[in-house]
Amino acid sequence: MLKRPLLPLSLAGLFAMSAPAVAQPPRVSPAAEPSAAALELAELLKPASFAMLWRISDEEAAILLEQQLLRNHYAPRGARCVSENPACAAAAKEVARKYGPLQARFSARIISEAHARLFDATLSPADIAASTAFLRTPSGAKFRDSLQLLTPGARPKDAAVMNRIIEDSLAGETGSPTAGMYDEFYDRTEGLPRAKEHFPLPPAHPATSPR
Repeated sequence: MLKRPLLPLSLAGLFAMSAPAVAQPPRVSPAAEPSAAALELAELLKPASFAMLWRISDEEAAILLEQQLLRNHYAPRGARCVSENPACAAAAKEVARKYGPLQARFSARIISEAHARLFDATLSPADIAASTAFLRTPSGAKFRDSLQLLTPGARPKDAAVMNRIIEDSLAGETGSPTAGMYDEFYDRTEGLPRAKEHFPLPPAHPATSPR
């Protein structure tokens, strides 16, 4: 018979948390911090995502922010600069490179803290300690690496639990890591030609359409 290393019951229980028998985790006060032990476990696992948040690199974040600057209409400042203009594109790239690492670190921190809160709500301190000890072994390291091969977006089916925990993790945040990004971009491109923003009207209702 082929023998394989067994997954510790604490981790096995965690990945079975989508079962109906699992109760809703207690509401976490925004002022409360996840336990140090749970946060250590989350940092070891380095989960790729939580709910709608994704762990991305500084470069990936910068690319996404650059696209936002060149495509989105920022209402408080009017029309953006023409993205085909080299000076406009260069300004977007420079501003995005500045804010990309801030966005990447913000997402990574929130994902780790959200998972830590999940561990605190579903595992006992002994389970957390046992899981952490396992992940520090060679077998645990291989298990941790294998999680990166999961289908992107794979997560427990209990969306209500996920949404409550991510809401708790974000509740204590007082600002966005990219606050000021659009204003800085508009300041740098103030003298450049502006893009024409088109806001198409919705299609007419069938009852009022001309025959």
